[in-house]
Amino acid sequence: MVGARDQFGLPVSTGTEVVALWDAVVDGLLNAGGLAEEGLLRSMLEADPGFALGHALLGWEAAAGSADADAEAELLQAEQLVAGASERERAFVAGVRATVADPFARPEPWAAYLTSYPSDLLARFDHAYSIRFGYRADHVDVVRGVWEEARQVNGDHPLVLASRGFLAQETGDLDLAESLAQDALGVRSDSVPGAHVLTHVHFERGRHATGLSWLTSWCRDRMPTGSEFAPHLSWHAGLHELALDDRDAVLARLGDLAGPEASKKWLLTNGATYLWRLRLAGLAEADDDPSSGAIGERCRGLAAAPLSVFVGWNLAIGLGCDGDLTTLRKLAAGEMDAGAPGVADVVPAVAGAVADLLEGEPARAADALTAIRPETYRLGGSRAQREVLEDTLLAALVQAGRTTEAAQVLTERLDRRPLADDSRRLAALTVPMQRQTRLTQTSNGLP
Repeated sequence: MVGARDQFGLPVSTGTEVVALWDAVVDGLLNAGGLAEEGLLRSMLEADPGFALGHALLGWEAAAGSADADAEAELLQAEQLVAGASERERAFVAGVRATVADPFARPEPWAAYLTSYPSDLLARFDHAYSIRFGYRADHVDVVRGVWEEARQVNGDHPLVLASRGFLAQETGDLDLAESLAQDALGVRSDSVPGAHVLTHVHFERGRHATGLSWLTSWCRDRMPTGSEFAPHLSWHAGLHELALDDRDAVLARLGDLAGPEASKKWLLTNGATYLWRLRLAGLAEADDDPSSGAIGERCRGLAAAPLSVFVGWNLAIGLGCDGDLTTLRKLAAGEMDAGAPGVADVVPAVAGAVADLLEGEPARAADALTAIRPETYRLGGSRAQREVLEDTLLAALVQAGRTTEAAQVLTERLDRRPLADDSRRLAALTVPMQRQTRLTQTSNGLP
C-alpha cells in the first residue's frame, strides 16, 4: 500500500480510509494549534495497528505532553514497523526520533528531510519552531527562508500565510502581517494560526477594544473545538483587558490562566507571566497565587534542566511568583543542566534579577536585565510574551530611582506601538523631579 498519498502528495503505507484519518489528524495539528482530538489519532491506529507514521506521531505528541502514551514505546514500535515502508516514511520516523532527542541540534533534525520532501508542512512547522526557539542570532532570516520555500511549494496554505504573517509582525511590518492574517482567515475562517497573528497585530497597533471584541467573537464562533491553543488566545484577551484597565476582567482572567482549572501546558507562559505582570502593576498582592502552589511546583520540576531558553526564563518568572528564592539563587549560580542553547547565557541573569527584585536590590536587577536586553529577540516566543521581561526591567529601574533610563525604555516601546498605559507611565517619569516620588508610587513597581 505504499502507493497511497497524503494531502501533501507524500507516500504513506496504509489504506485509503486510514490516509483520510492521517490527513485529518495532521490538519488538526497545523490548523488548531495542537492535537485537538487524541481520539482521532487512536482511531487511526485501531484501524491500522501497523501504521508506522501513526505510532511515530503518537510518540512525538506524548513526548511533548500532548498525548497520554508512552513516548519511547511508540517511537520504538514506529521504528520497527517502518522497515518495510517507503523511504520517505523511514526518513519521517527518523526525523521524529531526532527532534524528540534534541530539537535544537545542528544541523537541524528536519533539515535533510525537508530537502527531499519539502511539501511536508508538519515537519516544516517543527523545523521553524526549533530555529525560532534555539537562541539563534540569525533566526529571523533563516525562518523567513523556511516559509518562503513553503510558499513556493505549498502555495497559499493557511499555515504558510499565517507563519509568514507572524514573522512580519515580529519584525514590525504590521501592514504585511495583517494582510497575511486576513488572507489565512479568508482561506479558512477557523485558522487558529491566522487568528493568532491578527490578535498580535491588534495588540501591537494598540487596538485593544477592537482586538478584544474581535478575538472574543472569533473564539466563540470560529475556533475549532478542543484547540490546545485556546488558553493562549485567552492570555491575549487578558493583555487587551490589562491595557484597557478593566480590573475586574483582568482578575477574572487571572483565575482562568493560573487557577485550579488552568491548562497545565500553558501554566508558565500564560499563567505565571500574567500573574507577574499583575503584581508589577499593583493589581495582585505579593502573596496572591491562584494556582495554590502549582506554578512553583511546575517550575521546580523543570529547573534542573530547562528544555529551552524560552522555558528557562519563563520558569524564572514563575519562581518569582512563587517566592522561591532558593531555587532562583541556584539558577542564578548556574546550578542546572544548561545544555539547551542560550540557557547558560540567559537563565542565570533573569533568575538573579527576579531574586534581586524580590529581595530589595532593584539596581542589580536592572543591571542584569539591561545587559541581556539587546539579545531579547533571541529568547523565543513573541514580542508580546517577551515584554514581561521589559516590564520587570521597568519596575527595577523605577524602584532604583533610575527614572531617566525607565523613560527611555518606555519611549522606545511607544515608538513601536501605542499604549495609553505606557503613555501615562512616561508622563509620570518625565514630570519635574520634586513630583517624581509621588507619581512613581501610584503602582507597585511600575510608574
